[in-house]
Amino acid sequence: MSKPLILITGATGKTGSPVVEQLIERGYPVRALVRRLDERSKRLSELGAEVVLGDFLDLPSLEAAMKGVKRVYFCHPPADGLLESTINLVQVGKEVGLETVVNMSQIEVREGHKSHLANQHWLAEKVLNWSGLGVTHMRPTFFAEMFPIFNGANIATEGKIY
Repeated sequence: MSKPLILITGATGKTGSPVVEQLIERGYPVRALVRRLDERSKRLSELGAEVVLGDFLDLPSLEAAMKGVKRVYFCHPPADGLLESTINLVQVGKEVGLETVVNMSQIEVREGHKSHLANQHWLAEKVLNWSGLGVTHMRPTFFAEMFPIFNGANIATEGKIY
């Protein structure tokens, strides 16, 4: 049985790049959506990923990137445009027969949050839930690389993380 083509968005980022590597190591065909060709995208190509230029807000480029794709790792940068990008992803996904979305919610998600961006993440999750696609939401809200930033002094002097 052949493995499904997986589109990785945010493929040159801190979570997308390792996802590309791990999927390729496991023998999955990977298409990496990037916004520009640079050293990071070149590295993904060298690993064996099919690199495509695209943007969530440019429907023709998104349609081309998603052609033949069955699964998507959706990692939108913590910036404006998340809700429209999510809607475009769902729309194109329905057209191409997308089965599953793994959604990386990078910040705290809850209804009525004071942060506009956090509220956008909450709404984007709702859109994905309503889409009829298989959806998994990941909500780390905190990445391990942040430990030294917030606990560096305690780690260095006490060897402890509070």
